[in-house]
Amino acid sequence: MRCWRKQHEQGYDLDHLRLSNTDGVLSMDGKWDMAAGAAETRVNLKLDIGNAGNILARSGYPNSVKNGKGKLKGRLRGRERR
Repeated sequence: MRCWRKQHEQGYDLDHLRLSNTDGVLSMDGKWDMAAGAAETRVNLKLDIGNAGNILARSGYPNSVKNGKGKLKGRLRGRERR
C-alpha cells in the first residue's frame, strides 16, 4: 500500500492511494472535505484486474469466474449533511 495525502484546514486531499496484490491494483485519488454543515467525499477509482477469479474468491465469491482480466474506472461522491 502506498498513500500520499495533504491535510488542510477542512479535510484532506488524497493525491494517490495504491493497493496491490498479485491479482490486481486499485488506485485512487480524491478529496475529503469536512466543511461545517456539508461534509463531502469525492474519489476517482481505477482497478486493473489481473485475475478476476482470484479477486472474487478473496471477496467471498469462490468459483464465480475462472481467471479473467480487465479494467474498471469510476467516480464516487458522497455527502453528509448535518
